[in-house]
Amino acid sequence: MITKHKAMYKGTGTINNAGNYGFQLTAIDAALTPSTSDDLFRIRIWDKDKYDLLVYDNQVGENDPNADPTTAIGGGNIKIQSSSASKVAGDPGEVSEVALPEKYALLQNYPNPFNPETQIRFELPEAGHVVVRIYNTLGQEVRTLADAPYKAGYHNLRWDGQDRNGNAVSSGVYLYQLQAGEFQQVKKMSLLR
Repeated sequence: MITKHKAMYKGTGTINNAGNYGFQLTAIDAALTPSTSDDLFRIRIWDKDKYDLLVYDNQVGENDPNADPTTAIGGGNIKIQSSSASKVAGDPGEVSEVALPEKYALLQNYPNPFNPETQIRFELPEAGHVVVRIYNTLGQEVRTLADAPYKAGYHNLRWDGQDRNGNAVSSGVYLYQLQAGEFQQVKKMSLLR
């Protein structure tokens, strides 16, 4: 929902492809209000399967879920656009679909270097079979993280620093490879034990 200087988005989703979470993001565009010189945001996440237990709120101690945000964004800016003073996009609990990636991409893992685990993100402009493998610097396969069909969109995998047998691998440089259709890309990462 957009009202003058404030936009609120509510929806549901998963965390790392698991669970049933509700979220609410509220943003204030400083250019549209004289009460603040900073763009502000608030995000709340709750577990819908556990009686709406609050999982995260960047405004700790604020009990009113509809209170205006007080956290300034750390960089960039928020721009709220509306054709009228008040506009509702769909039902209040509905969120527009996120735009799909325009091209295939394998992003740098985070954190890097890492211990004990790291996140590997990739983007798919279309659905297809995906293979993500970890290799040591000798080119030997250490582990396969994914070998399955994936929907188009943004994806995240976790590597816990273990090989295919569940053994912790040693410190060093490792390569991770994404194969999706004709697309193939490799990146380096460092494990520090």
